[in-house]
Amino acid sequence: MSRRFRVAVPLLLAATALAVAGRWWWHARPPARAAAALPVAPPIRAIPPDSVIEGPVVEQQSVGDYRIRIVADTASHERVVDITREGRRVFARRSADFRIERAGQDLTGDGQPDIFLIEFTGGLHCCTRGDVLELGRTFHDYGTIDGADGDVTLDDVDHDGIPEIKVGDFRFAYWRDVPFSDTPVPDVILKLHGDHYEVACDLMRQPPPGAASLREAARNLARGWTTGDPPVDLWGYAVDLVYSGNAADAWRLLDIAWPRDNPGRADFLSDLKQQLLGSPCYTPESEHPAS
Repeated sequence: MSRRFRVAVPLLLAATALAVAGRWWWHARPPARAAAALPVAPPIRAIPPDSVIEGPVVEQQSVGDYRIRIVADTASHERVVDITREGRRVFARRSADFRIERAGQDLTGDGQPDIFLIEFTGGLHCCTRGDVLELGRTFHDYGTIDGADGDVTLDDVDHDGIPEIKVGDFRFAYWRDVPFSDTPVPDVILKLHGDHYEVACDLMRQPPPGAASLREAARNLARGWTTGDPPVDLWGYAVDLVYSGNAADAWRLLDIAWPRDNPGRADFLSDLKQQLLGSPCYTPESEHPAS
């Protein structure tokens, strides 16, 4: 189900290009569909490898030979995450704030310890990023996942002992003049494939609602609606159906709910499908999955 946004605070700080920032694309490969793609985090500011990072240490943890520090830069009002191994820097990044989670746990199933690094870039309801970093025999960054205005979380969706990553898709922010606070934000699940994360359409897929459930949802979510665009909760549920692999039921829901004397259904549906183009796991061909 979609979720409302959660705001990431401090001030927006300019980002310049010097970083190793993970991959530019998430690649979803659902069966019998064209590959879908979403951008991941753009290049961010890194710390020169030989620089000295000084300042008050906000947080410090150790994982084996690795030391992870979050250092406050009082001059710039930023924070720096600094990871060293036996005194040699392997990773550093500057941003508005950081949080370390799951330190020392195996998050990838390879038997090596990892951490989950959460970054807040600052700005108006923006932005959160997440990195799974391997701190074992070798250091490895599995890619910077862009959570945009929401959270980047770990959740073992398929119960195989290896957590997936969940983010929200904010492509509907301000769409059709809907206030940002009311934006439907469907969840997107990413699963580790080799050395990076990809959209896991199979884990997002849900059983279709029955005909009776669809009619009941249409009746409840459209209550009181007579003119203009559908209520946000109604088309937001339609979006949820699309993201769960049930696009045909999404259009059926809107068809059932649309008031007979309210014009504009075809235009709204066309705009909605256009907005969905490029979203994970949806193509026009996916509206009618093979049985």
